[in-house]
Amino acid sequence: MSRFNTICLVVIATMTSSAMSAAPLSFSRDIKPILSDSCYHCHGPDDTARESELRLDLRASVFELKVLTDGAMLEHLTSNDPDVRMPPP
Repeated sequence: MSRFNTICLVVIATMTSSAMSAAPLSFSRDIKPILSDSCYHCHGPDDTARESELRLDLRASVFELKVLTDGAMLEHLTSNDPDVRMPPP
């Protein structure tokens, strides 16, 4: 199973289980672990490993850089273009 499919399944399972349990979605509990496993290598706190200005571990970075416009995250996650797709194949 590709990394993308695995990420999608984890996100869907998390969202479904959160909705079914009526517990509010928590960034720290539900989303951050997915980002940490799939995105932080290139977009995390390690200055030596980071491959762009975008840091997904900092809320301010995500919103201030305005890199993630409406639909951009979905486009990166679902693209068939290896130059656009995140995480990279």
